[in-house]
Amino acid sequence: MRTPIANTSDPTAYFESFLFKPTDRFSAIYPNYQELVSGLSGVSTEAGYELTLL
Repeated sequence: MRTPIANTSDPTAYFESFLFKPTDRFSAIYPNYQELVSGLSGVSTEAGYELTLL
């Protein structure tokens, strides 16, 4: 592990200090978590037809 930085520093720099580069491809930090949540929620669509009982 690299030398730790102060936990009062920039959050992105603090996160990056924990990564084992270049092999850590599974860890990521996003500046806006709402964009991430909406991007992962997917798109809800319908088939375009409806059933009616007669």
